[in-house]
Amino acid sequence: MLGHVSINDDGFGTGYYSRIGIEFTISPGMAIGASYRYVDSNIDFGGQISDMDLKQDQYMLTCTQSF
Repeated sequence: MLGHVSINDDGFGTGYYSRIGIEFTISPGMAIGASYRYVDSNIDFGGQISDMDLKQDQYMLTCTQSF
């Protein structure tokens, strides 16, 4: 028989991200764009769960609508 293991724990983390991008106006009140974001974070759970080190590149396409 297979079981399910679940561990819940609290922790504290620090991190940062930086983002760069560009947008082009395609009509009044609407723009499209692209951006790049880098995320770096460290979470210390201090218990049964190991520390987590998150580093990730993210690429995004954006669409902005003004009201």
